[in-house]
Amino acid sequence: MPIGTITADQFTIGQSSYVTGDYTGDTTKIMIEINGEKKQSITVPADGNYKYYIRGLQAADEKIFMVAYDLSGKELDRVELPLSVTK
Repeated sequence: MPIGTITADQFTIGQSSYVTGDYTGDTTKIMIEINGEKKQSITVPADGNYKYYIRGLQAADEKIFMVAYDLSGKELDRVELPLSVTK
């Protein structure tokens, strides 16, 4: 049975362009989900860290999740992206 986890580092709206974090296990793809809408997935690099380009975020009240998938497309884990806004 495939297993895997994902983490997401703090993302600062207006300052950051990439979501970064770590993944483990059988994770082969990562997708971002913004307010229930799934966006494009990326293939993860082999080192256990990921960097996902994101644009268009303007409010810290958006519900954003980073989602880890295995090779067959099965969801392994999800974590809410911690957001902050530059002042």
